[in-house]
Amino acid sequence: MSAGTAGRDGGGGEPALFILAAVAAGTTGSVALGIALGALLPPFGIEVFDPGQPASQCVSIGFITTACLVLFRTGRPRVAVLIALMLPAFFAASAWPRGTGAAVASAAAGGALGGALVCLAAAFDALADAGYRFGKFLVAGPLVGGAYLAITPLAALGEPHGGRLIASMVFNTLLGIVIGDGAALGVEAAEAAFGPGRGPGPRDGSALPPGPPPVVE
Repeated sequence: MSAGTAGRDGGGGEPALFILAAVAAGTTGSVALGIALGALLPPFGIEVFDPGQPASQCVSIGFITTACLVLFRTGRPRVAVLIALMLPAFFAASAWPRGTGAAVASAAAGGALGGALVCLAAAFDALADAGYRFGKFLVAGPLVGGAYLAITPLAALGEPHGGRLIASMVFNTLLGIVIGDGAALGVEAAEAAFGPGRGPGPRDGSALPPGPPPVVE
């Protein structure tokens, strides 16, 4: 058995149980933090489950963020990039009723957020490989929150905001922190329970080619 195959089939490979548990835990973490924040900020709470409210991104973007983290941890960064590329279409579709200009601006904002999520997943993966098993969520939350802060004025282009831009920037920053912290904390919990998502092997998830047979002296 080659080293790559051992990493897949042995402990710490890429078990389906880990993937399912990590995606479920990360998404649930984002949703739970959003509901908990509702005790302080009414725009959160039960509105997390209302598709017509921005807080519902705790579910949708929380899931995508978690998926990117898990895919990087299981050695499939290319798939994570493909998922992140869905965000421009997602943002454009949600803004389409407000006009073409709003849809184009939102698509650009979605692309920027997708790039930030890929960078987050790469940093999370690198920190995990460096031996940091816990605490990576402390980096994830501010990174996603900063991305939301940066894309809010871009998404608002072409729309009359009537002085609400600052309030939207504050809300979206908190939304990003909730999503990043919840997703990363859930993935960390899954790795603590089921072991590392990726064993030794190449970064694209393929198996290492078998090496030459050992030479017997």
